Amino acid sequence: MEFYYDYTKEAYNYIMASNILRNRDKKILRALVEGKKTKEIAYDNKCSYRTICSRRKEIFEKTKCLMDYTLEDGDIEEYYLKHQKRNLKVTNSDNLKVVKEETYLFKVYLLTFPNSKVYVGITSREENKRWKEGIGYADNESMYNDILKYGWLNIKKNILYKDLTFEEARDKEKELIINYKSHLKKYGYNKNF
Repeated sequence: MEFYYDYTKEAYNYIMASNILRNRDKKILRALVEGKKTKEIAYDNKCSYRTICSRRKEIFEKTKCLMDYTLEDGDIEEYYLKHQKRNLKVTNSDNLKVVKEETYLFKVYLLTFPNSKVYVGITSREENKRWKEGIGYADNESMYNDILKYGWLNIKKNILYKDLTFEEARDKEKELIINYKSHLKKYGYNKNF
């Protein structure tokens, strides 16, 4: 399948100035827009042809809503956010609005184990990507041992709050840790707050 990266100058500049793509993907996109062949890009980036093909597809999916988009009245960010339905905030930087990673909106969640212990956490990612079916908690030894003991599917997962700034999410997390006493080994798995 062939992908055509047909951007206006404004849309291309917006993509390169924002965090829509990682730096590695921006480098690949720059090469694609310049007309380089996939094999050449793979060689330049010291990776496989298949990797570049996969990255090209993902880049296309993330940026296709900006193809042929002409900047009018500074609405390019709104257009992107509307079409991608991302939970990002937009900030102003040198007359170019840039979506910044630190402005992702956060969720506060509660994991309840069959032994009645709990864990309170926050994430800006899609929760299943954060949880990774329990593997995301391998660095918390006592919690991870109980995940293995009870099984990930037997742990109750609740999203308590959504669309919070980092500071709001952190405050809610602290409040819930105190309420559930989950920082105490008897009641939970939170190591600190």
